[in-house]
Amino acid sequence: HRLSVAQLARSMFPLGVLSKAQVRAEASRLGLAVADKEESQDFMAGGYDVLFGDDAPGDIVDEAGTVIGKHRGIVHYTIGQRRGIGVSTGPKPLYVSAIDARANRIVVSDNDALFCQTILGDEVILHDGTLSTGDFVAYVRIRQNHHPAKATVRVQGSSARIEFETPQRAAAPGQAAAFYDADGFALGGCYITGSERPSGVSPNA
Repeated sequence: HRLSVAQLARSMFPLGVLSKAQVRAEASRLGLAVADKEESQDFMAGGYDVLFGDDAPGDIVDEAGTVIGKHRGIVHYTIGQRRGIGVSTGPKPLYVSAIDARANRIVVSDNDALFCQTILGDEVILHDGTLSTGDFVAYVRIRQNHHPAKATVRVQGSSARIEFETPQRAAAPGQAAAFYDADGFALGGCYITGSERPSGVSPNA
């Protein structure tokens, strides 16, 4: 979704309209070893810590800002994470609800706090210029394994405000939000900069 209309117009895809299953079948017919090779989307072996610089330990705090533990470096955590946090305040499990990079701290909360009604975005790209003249309805995906959710998208310049019909879980600032139509055609997207809970509280903005 990050490609512009001009870039897409000059793009060529060697596999054309072939599906993954068809490509594997053709590779098998040709006797290529990759026909049964296990899939991988990783571009490097091991962890990704080296990409993110300093991973100094810091505080883990609750939503009130009370320190309840120590983290081993913010590069090891993501919004919505439950396992490996290493703190507990009672019978309810805790989840990472925000990452404060400037203060080098992790904010944790219960699962309910992970849901947002609205996300805010920047660096918007739209493949149809007419969509930038007003609100439009789209199906928005906020991470790779997220099922696109129906929302109203309001674009102003390079910024977007996306209001979901139903609250969505674990929208993470820095990740992409991709817009699709009802048939799954990509309309464009943006980078998530913040979110608002159904009550209007904005823990990640």
